[in-house]
Amino acid sequence: MEATKKEDLRVIKTKKLIKTSFIELAKNHEYQKISIKDLCDSAMINRNTFYLHYQNKDDLVREIIDETIDKYKNAFSTIVVNFFISVNAKDLESFATQIKTLLIYLYDDSELYKIILSDDYLTGYFRSVEQLYEKKLISYLNIKTSKAKLIFRYMMSGCAGVLRDLLVKNSLDIDTASLVMAKLALENIYYFIEENKNLGI
Repeated sequence: MEATKKEDLRVIKTKKLIKTSFIELAKNHEYQKISIKDLCDSAMINRNTFYLHYQNKDDLVREIIDETIDKYKNAFSTIVVNFFISVNAKDLESFATQIKTLLIYLYDDSELYKIILSDDYLTGYFRSVEQLYEKKLISYLNIKTSKAKLIFRYMMSGCAGVLRDLLVKNSLDIDTASLVMAKLALENIYYFIEENKNLGI
């Protein structure tokens, strides 16, 4: 049992080292130009050790992004619940405060977001994950019509743009970003509600 725990700890530490090395390399190099050899040299491991944990670079990135998104599931769920409370109360400031709480969490991984949102290849994968969450939200919000879905995606794209300005360009402060995202969400929810009323939902 003790040997298994030590082995598990060794695996956790090695994978963390590989991920940290990848993020450090990606700060100054395009994703496509980072080789497995570069990663191994930076992490001070051999290639066999890398391939023991990952099939390739894409496999490593998928795990990094999936783990990062998974960290914020609970916080995001809380925001969705408070979204409806804020809509009913027409309380922009309260909802902005909830979003700010999530953005503060995101700052813990700001280096990773800068890398993802600054690299076309990685942004493509991140966007595919984003689309899965969009589908879940569309279902959760009971958005039925094509027009409402289009408005929803417009809102999501706007929020993504605000995130880029905050985390990549550093052209916004967190309070302004929170307020803009809250306003985008709360203003557009009325379109969803109206569309659903028209359908008799």
